[in-house]
Amino acid sequence: MKRLIVGVAAVALAVFVGVGTVGAQLPGIPVYNSPVSSGFTIAADVGFPNDATGLGTSYAITGAFGTGLFGFTGSIGGTKVEAINKTQVTVGGTANWKIFGGPLIPLAVNLQAGVAYWEGALDSKNLRVPVGVSAMLTIPTPGMAIKPWIAPRVDYSRAKVGDVTISDRTEFAISLGLDLAFLNGLGVRAAYDWMRVEGTTLSTIGVGLNYALKTPGF
Repeated sequence: MKRLIVGVAAVALAVFVGVGTVGAQLPGIPVYNSPVSSGFTIAADVGFPNDATGLGTSYAITGAFGTGLFGFTGSIGGTKVEAINKTQVTVGGTANWKIFGGPLIPLAVNLQAGVAYWEGALDSKNLRVPVGVSAMLTIPTPGMAIKPWIAPRVDYSRAKVGDVTISDRTEFAISLGLDLAFLNGLGVRAAYDWMRVEGTTLSTIGVGLNYALKTPGF
């Protein structure tokens, strides 16, 4: 009986996943790939996925710490799955390495590896691992810095119900964005995330606010 229930759930979830449920690291939030500022940073983001994702408006809160060369982030978010009219909670994080760039160099290249986990429809367990590189250009202006960036990546995802694997795939994806960093530590950011899965485009537009707390010695 248990196997029958799991089997029925697996078939239903396979149909649901086949449409495309997410398009970013945390469901409904773009993958932000840019060097982490030195010291501590807190951010709040909202995402607007397209209809093909099956998701509604999504939210995330992120904490980050950077040393100039390395950075780490941790996020918790929430998004509504339209098909089941249920809000799911997600957690995730990234590790970042600025492999090129410095105070006097306007171009920065960042390598990022991330992971996210959430339990979704029909008690499925979902894992996502995006790994990519980004290029960011810093344009100084009076009172703020303008930072456009672009970040291609390899995006691995897996969904399971019990011991049954429903979806296991690796896709190419890309995100691009614009960060505005003000001298008082406040920042504004926006991004667009794109992925193509089995002929279906999964995309998300995101906007957010962040505040950098400079730490002495970093």
